[in-house]
Amino acid sequence: MDVIEAMETCSAARYLRPDPVPQDLIERVIYAATRASSPGNSQEWDFIVVRNPEAKRKIRDLLALAIQGDASGSVNDRPGH
Repeated sequence: MDVIEAMETCSAARYLRPDPVPQDLIERVIYAATRASSPGNSQEWDFIVVRNPEAKRKIRDLLALAIQGDASGSVNDRPGH
């Protein structure tokens, strides 16, 4: 598969399986991600692997609030901003 074919055939995953992701796969994906180019080779990325279901729910809820704020144009109106 070439790059164009990959771009044309990819699709968004809205529902993910709850199965745990094997540690070796996580490490391989992060390794591959760090090989991507960055502006000026700055490599300004950090990765955090979250396995705790409650922590995942909290992150999901916070992101949903941030996205809703962006959509309404009122992100800076929330407490703490």
